[in-house]
Amino acid sequence: MGFFINTDGFPYIENWHDAANHEFMVDPIRGKGRNAGLKPIAKRNATHMTVRRERNQTSPLGNVGLSIVFKLYNTDCVTYFEDGSKRISPNGHQEQSTIAFMTALVEGFVRNADGGFVYSKYWSAPTYYFEGALNFGADGVPLNPKTCVVHRVNRRAMKEVRKLYAPFMQYAKAMIKVAYPQDAEVSGADADIKFELAKRLDTQRGSFPNTDGSDTLCDLMRGDNIEDWADTLESVAAMSMTYRYSFGKSGRQWFYQPQRILQDLDEVLKYAHADAVFVEVELPIGEYKKDRNSKYVRWHLTSTK
Repeated sequence: MGFFINTDGFPYIENWHDAANHEFMVDPIRGKGRNAGLKPIAKRNATHMTVRRERNQTSPLGNVGLSIVFKLYNTDCVTYFEDGSKRISPNGHQEQSTIAFMTALVEGFVRNADGGFVYSKYWSAPTYYFEGALNFGADGVPLNPKTCVVHRVNRRAMKEVRKLYAPFMQYAKAMIKVAYPQDAEVSGADADIKFELAKRLDTQRGSFPNTDGSDTLCDLMRGDNIEDWADTLESVAAMSMTYRYSFGKSGRQWFYQPQRILQDLDEVLKYAHADAVFVEVELPIGEYKKDRNSKYVRWHLTSTK
């Protein structure tokens, strides 16, 4: 589906009565063309957004009766049932057009979230997470929201993990001041060489840090070989560089970021020890928070399958 739809002229639908009244008032397209019989929701030429009446439909409350269905392209996105219940069904479509369509027809807001969707009646109201479809009772309260799960850092476990790497971190902090000072310039050619060398340790830009590369780096960091430590720090320093185009010079000029090196080293530990460092926490129904630590756990599960 497209990324934009025009919902100008859409009716305000709050309940079954509004939906049924609107469907009744819309005249079907006449003739024998491919759009004959369709009932566009608003503009007559917007035949990709239609409304229709269905009989003998089972509602979320288990009652059989009439329903009014609002359809975007081939997806029945919003359905109102005769017993006052309703259903919103993005059917897996994450496009903004689908989100805008549903939001224009329900009393509330629908947004993308962590591979699924969230619904809230008002911005400050309880927020419900769902995936396939969300059903509502006659009172407008969601019947089948999913529990929102977030991953939080176990600070005690993270402290213990950092202890394992204390000797290396002391070495790294000292070497960063000497070998990787703030804004120290690296030519494009030298940077390319550093990136190639970093690949020997399963480290490359575009996918750094990640679990596989972090496991390799951590094995070296836990050892006591100073050459391995130097290679590890060189790889992370290369990944942490930023670039800009300098006046009078051709191509990108790369620069070290000491603070970023330390931050990336800590990220490496989180990826490599995700099982020990992160714990799942189930939030109460109606509460949603973005799982900012899901990247560590998700990548870890994918890489270990």
